[in-house]
Amino acid sequence: MHRFSLVPAIGVGLCLFVSPVRASVPQGFVEEHRSASLDRPVGITFAPDGRGFVIEQWTGRILVVRNGRVLSTPFAHVQPIYDGNNESGLLGICLDPDFDANGFLYVYVGQTSSRHRVIRYTAQGDVGTAPVVLIDDLPSRGVNHNGGGIGFGPDGNLYVASGDNTRSSSADDPGSLRGKILRYHRSGQPASANPFPNSPVWALGLRNSFRFAFQPGTGKLFATENGPSVDDEINLIRAGASYGWPSVTGPAQQSGLVDPIITFNPTIAPTGILFIQGTALPGLQGALLFCDYKGGRIRRLHLGGPNGETAQGISDLVTNASQVVDMAE
Repeated sequence: MHRFSLVPAIGVGLCLFVSPVRASVPQGFVEEHRSASLDRPVGITFAPDGRGFVIEQWTGRILVVRNGRVLSTPFAHVQPIYDGNNESGLLGICLDPDFDANGFLYVYVGQTSSRHRVIRYTAQGDVGTAPVVLIDDLPSRGVNHNGGGIGFGPDGNLYVASGDNTRSSSADDPGSLRGKILRYHRSGQPASANPFPNSPVWALGLRNSFRFAFQPGTGKLFATENGPSVDDEINLIRAGASYGWPSVTGPAQQSGLVDPIITFNPTIAPTGILFIQGTALPGLQGALLFCDYKGGRIRRLHLGGPNGETAQGISDLVTNASQVVDMAE
């Protein structure tokens, strides 16, 4: 049997965050609830040794999951935390590609109503030490649309998704860090060969990309995008490209703008996104999964076409899950 754990878990399977309800999973899979003690968990990642690291949005706690159990002592407690709106707080987490050697763990956090940061911790066993503010200039306005996705690409650089902070006119401005996918060296400086000189901006014209994922083998970057009252999107992110916000939502078919590979009407609030890399889940190796927050589903986006970049249908994997936020394999 194959496992869907509807909270952080260790083992073969897919781990996701949902409300504690009984979901419907595919034949041959089982669902396991591993913890009911988490407070607004919004992100999860796994170390090579099998430990899970979980972030709680408003407490600022980074928790360790070992052998299927949430340890009572937090890895770290990020303070201060700005919890002034539903989309603020501790929002993203990732591990360094060389985590086994350096122990680096990174979080994306809103610490005040006007500032988001990327902070790096060094793991000493199950405890995070030596916090370093790696990126200190990510804007906020104390409102929603704060993005929060963070992760390393196959090029070894750190990518960060920033929301437009409801200042929509900033999203398509290459001089602003709002409404962007950003790309940094591990040092926190803008990566070399970025599209805009001396700038971390990698792609622009995005309203609020919450999570992104790199496709194994190709290195292509796919991101979820929350639209206004229409046109939630999944985008294939390209260097220097504009995705149209706030001028357009959905397919624009305009020169200079990149259309989404798929849109959703009515909106679904897509959150987590994940490419399955292992072979333990039958029929899912290489599959692109995403979270449908409003519909309480884990869905599969079937890709095809000459370059494997065309949406060719959607199928449901998990249903009746309620408020699915993030996933990890």
